[in-house]
Amino acid sequence: MRAAIPGGRWFRGPLAALAAGLTLTVAGCGNPAEVDGLLTDDWAAFPEPVAVVPVAGECHESTSGIRVRVSDHHPIDCANSQRVETIHVGTFEDADSVPAEGGQTMRARFNECDRKARDWVGGDWRTARLRLTVRTPTETAWAGGARWFRCDLSEARAVDAALEVPRRGSLKNALTAEPQLLHQCFKVNLSTHETVMSIVAVTCDKPHEAEFTGIHTTQQVTYEAFLEDFDGTDAACLRVVAAYAKIPVDGNLEYRVGTLFYGPDEAAWEAGDRGVRCLAWLPDQLTRSVRAGGTSALPAR
Repeated sequence: MRAAIPGGRWFRGPLAALAAGLTLTVAGCGNPAEVDGLLTDDWAAFPEPVAVVPVAGECHESTSGIRVRVSDHHPIDCANSQRVETIHVGTFEDADSVPAEGGQTMRARFNECDRKARDWVGGDWRTARLRLTVRTPTETAWAGGARWFRCDLSEARAVDAALEVPRRGSLKNALTAEPQLLHQCFKVNLSTHETVMSIVAVTCDKPHEAEFTGIHTTQQVTYEAFLEDFDGTDAACLRVVAAYAKIPVDGNLEYRVGTLFYGPDEAAWEAGDRGVRCLAWLPDQLTRSVRAGGTSALPAR
């Protein structure tokens, strides 16, 4: 079985006439003592805009998107409730303008963030309920001299969802410090047409139909090509499953186990993610892991 998954305003007419009348009236009267008649010279000057300068180790309650605006930059202590943690800040040294999403420059930055994220959490972040996002300055900030990019990690709701969920505490060494984040086994509900309706994470000692087995890195050039090559991704994930379960890649493989896989969505693909999460689709509901179980755990049917 296989499944894929303000500007100022000008007034005219009566308001302008009224404003002119008020001006004449004021001009015909003397100024009281200690009043110089100037309306703006005693106002405090507006503060200069403060540029966003991200720092690794900061967390954020939320974020507005890929481009970080000054008004949205409110870093907080990671011990507080937050959704985004900046784990690395780098510099653009080879771009004349804010790099376009999906281009080679952003892909290279994603790869850098990927390496930094692995160091931060202690392994491949894709093996857990984590999402990696590369964020950049706005065009206005770039024109003002900003050249940074920000690598952000977030906790996700589920293996099949990129939604950021609130959490407390840093994700530093999360793969060992927070094992509940790791993908393990899953209870899967199917429709009558064998479409996945829901997938719920469970520990592997609970009844389950699927188990996470690893990551396949697709080599497809475009997102469209990736979506079209269902069979290629299925075959690649089947090999990932076989390596995980220690079963031979032979003519009996497809009779032992199937696959369920979750690839990057289009936004993640454009950012540079090429990782596909591969799950073993089990012929029988199990209450144990098939890791290194061999052919006795997954006999041919």
